[in-house]
Amino acid sequence: MVDGVLALWCAGWAGAAAIGLRRYATGASGGGARAVRVPARIVRVERPSSGARRSAGVPVVLAFRDPATGQELTVPTTGAHSGTLDAAWTGREIEVRFPPGQPYRFRMLTRSGQGRWQGLRLPAVAAFFVLAALLVRLSFVAGYGLGLFGLGALWTAALGTALRASLREYRRRRALLASPGTADGEIVAVLEDERRDDDGHVHVSYTPVVTFTPPGAPTVTGVPAPGSATSRHHHRDALGLRIPVHYATADPSVFHLDGASDRATMTCGLIALFPFALAGVALMVVGAAALAG
Repeated sequence: MVDGVLALWCAGWAGAAAIGLRRYATGASGGGARAVRVPARIVRVERPSSGARRSAGVPVVLAFRDPATGQELTVPTTGAHSGTLDAAWTGREIEVRFPPGQPYRFRMLTRSGQGRWQGLRLPAVAAFFVLAALLVRLSFVAGYGLGLFGLGALWTAALGTALRASLREYRRRRALLASPGTADGEIVAVLEDERRDDDGHVHVSYTPVVTFTPPGAPTVTGVPAPGSATSRHHHRDALGLRIPVHYATADPSVFHLDGASDRATMTCGLIALFPFALAGVALMVVGAAALAG
């Protein structure tokens, strides 16, 4: 009975991993050809509508060439398939990926690589659950000590990967903002997200959309990173508020409205991962002790 359940569990997650890998490789075309990657350029930035969801990001119009036909396409980033941008300006260069022969089914990939690996999340999660199930089965055969040690190693590896990625992003952001420029900005829209708790109460969170113009550069429209603004910016009445924006001169897509809040949020995010990583180490220690005993 247990073996049957574990077999179904592993088969289901293995199937999900295979589907995710195929969609990543082919650009969700459903065929066997690899996805096409081409450079794109923002030719127009649209202003987000107040009340829209944060996940919508900044809508833009992109221009890129389909290498199969040589046609220059100019298309808006509408629909869930295209991905989102948190900062945009006219002339910004990014990359798009789409199934062969279907350029209108593109997905945006920024130059920093954000979103490039997003399609591999499902395969990674599926692989984790398959390995966890196999380790549970191993514990029935070789004892719980080996199972605990294996689960601890798997958990530590997964959390260690997440911690390294977060630390790398933290260092990149801090390096870019080491000598920030400052420009006068204005909150031009307020995005809204609703969340219903277990008691049925609806909670609304507000996210500002700001515009600012670096000297000698196009106007940037951006959504601040979570925690990079104070509570007075995250309010419905913040619309029209004029504020200073601190941005990285080398990459204005990296900016904040409050340096202390930005640093505290990123630091707390890193610290929050450590206890989970230590839990994996603890499992390994308990498993090793059981094996030694």
